[in-house]
Amino acid sequence: MWRKVWSVHVPPKCLNFVWRALNVAIPCVTLLKRRNLHVEGLCPFCHSSEEDEFHVLVYCDFARACWLSFAVGFRFSQCMRFRHWFTSMLNVLRGSDVQILVVTLWLIWEARNALFWNDKRMTPLQVARRALNFLNSWLQANSTPVTSAVSFPPEKWSKPPHSLLKLNVNGALFDGLFVDLGIVVRDSLGSFVNAM
Repeated sequence: MWRKVWSVHVPPKCLNFVWRALNVAIPCVTLLKRRNLHVEGLCPFCHSSEEDEFHVLVYCDFARACWLSFAVGFRFSQCMRFRHWFTSMLNVLRGSDVQILVVTLWLIWEARNALFWNDKRMTPLQVARRALNFLNSWLQANSTPVTSAVSFPPEKWSKPPHSLLKLNVNGALFDGLFVDLGIVVRDSLGSFVNAM
């Protein structure tokens, strides 16, 4: 496994982070408690489970939403340990998907720290986009293009064909408790028709 980990073409800080996570050495709450530090024991994303490597990086609702943002076969199992999950992903994924895996793990941890220390919340889609942008920028600087099945919807709204209406929907889940949904209907001129 280690030879495969160290051969992934990503920034060294991402590989170092994964190495630390695989060796149960990232300062998540369970590790800090084992070292007799008095810290809040729940995951800063969901506040419903104790934070360990597997939960915060893979199984938490926030982390799973990050992984599901990609068109890659990331799998989840509640009873796995992080090392087992990561090893199974290394055996299934190929090429740029392994690079995305490593960079996304690091960026989920970055999002966790931003929330934990600065109360700055990122969305899972922001983490996924940031992972792709970060990886592409790094690979361009190191002259290796990335190819992946990952794609995101366009940011800019486009009008529907003449005499048709377009329905745009957006939804969000807040702290696993509240759901918010917005719907906007526009005509082929882009004019507002209705909203919910």
